[in-house]
Amino acid sequence: MAQIAQFQRKVDSKRRIALPARAGISANQNAFLTVADDVIVVSKDKRDSERVCLALTQAVETKKLDALKEWEKTLKDAGLLHLTSAEIDRVVDESFADKRRR
Repeated sequence: MAQIAQFQRKVDSKRRIALPARAGISANQNAFLTVADDVIVVSKDKRDSERVCLALTQAVETKKLDALKEWEKTLKDAGLLHLTSAEIDRVVDESFADKRRR
């Protein structure tokens, strides 16, 4: 398994970041930056960085879908599946208001 290292760097006023020597990218060598949401992958190989970002994007989407499925199950178990999101918001707001009054 590949070793994973993390580095913290400050961005200068021109939005540049100095890469650590361990990154394996030498001066005057091409580097590919691929962005997925708030993650930036720097690599010597364009395809590698695309693969990593695609995997990250798929993982995030899977997590979002799982959260939606769990939310739908919770609504179904509570008998609230037939309500609109506005009605659910109103019920939740009323519930919090009742708890504050106590």
